Amino acid sequence: MAERKLVKDAVDEFLLYLETIKGFSPNTVTSYRNDLEKFKFFSGAQKYMDELTFNDLRFAIPCMSERGSKPATINRYISAVRTLFAYCRKFEYIKDNPSLRLKTVRADKPYHQVVTNQEMYNVCTSPDQGNGLWPARDKALFEMLYSSGCRVSELCSLKFTDFSEGFKKAKITGKGNKQRYVFFEEDALNALQMYLSERKTLLSEKGIAEDPEFLFLNQGGTPLTTGGVAWILSRYTSAEGINHHFSPHDFRHAFATAMVNEGLDIRKVQALLGHSSVSTTQRYTHVNQKKVFSDYHKAHPHGSD
Repeated sequence: MAERKLVKDAVDEFLLYLETIKGFSPNTVTSYRNDLEKFKFFSGAQKYMDELTFNDLRFAIPCMSERGSKPATINRYISAVRTLFAYCRKFEYIKDNPSLRLKTVRADKPYHQVVTNQEMYNVCTSPDQGNGLWPARDKALFEMLYSSGCRVSELCSLKFTDFSEGFKKAKITGKGNKQRYVFFEEDALNALQMYLSERKTLLSEKGIAEDPEFLFLNQGGTPLTTGGVAWILSRYTSAEGINHHFSPHDFRHAFATAMVNEGLDIRKVQALLGHSSVSTTQRYTHVNQKKVFSDYHKAHPHGSD
């Protein structure tokens, strides 16, 4: 056995390992940190890892449930705890692994509420009304999200050096540092050119001599963040006639659903989205099947009975 580790020290070391050795993204490391902060609270930060029992670990589950945590949140917590214990077992901080006995919480997986074509059109054209702080940037942002199926964090990370073929194609670095190519159609390219023209003027007015490497900027000339995108979108979707619960991730869902509905091979959709498993992508085939049933029900003579 290696030296004994306090819970708090094991967690800190594990998070550093994920960031430096495994190369996990900042968002992923933050997710682990949030879950393991709960683990320290429930298990005791000053306890030793090798003295924690299955009952100690199981105690957190009903507590989280009573506090209103959803099954997905609880299961993510369990996954983080299991990964921490696997790390400690690997480096011999513990002899046994009680986390293996933890059982995930069962929950029905609801279909994602698909954004309608009209809602997507309303959102993508809403900057044309000129009510935002930087409409040209916002329109380019919305059109490029919908055109590519990128995660919001991936689009915010895009640099000019990632593009090729006149902005029609970009190399994306996604989860787990996996790289893939995404593509941008005409509406997105037209919106992007308008934004780039205004961007150049803004940088000049602010006296920023060197062109920043990141594509999307805020009005201060610094890279746009995922939180910034969510705030921008909320300014437009609060308007009458647009889904008030529209989120940045809905662009990705709408893109994937459109690809499946148009008959694109599921493996190609998987590659475009950057999913590690095709089973993740197959949720969109289920959405498509649900739409088929809905359309059938409306069309059938007895459908409204």
